[in-house]
Amino acid sequence: MPGPGSLYKGLSFWWILQSVSSTLPWAKKTGLLTIRPHAVVHSIIYDEQKGKAHRVRIIDAITNQSTEYFAKVIFFERPPV
Repeated sequence: MPGPGSLYKGLSFWWILQSVSSTLPWAKKTGLLTIRPHAVVHSIIYDEQKGKAHRVRIIDAITNQSTEYFAKVIFFERPPV
């Protein structure tokens, strides 16, 4: 099982972070947090020049509508298996 580091091209992760108790409260305080509970990630768009992911395309599981989000930091959360 991989530790902290590069998961795959343009994405990083840290096992230590618990989004509900650490990441989400801080993101909420910025006023810039967007939570999409019925979103299914369609694709992650990688910027070759910047060397990182900078956009995510989602599909709303209820409406089937596609939306793209741009950000300096993108967090993906999934339920435990």
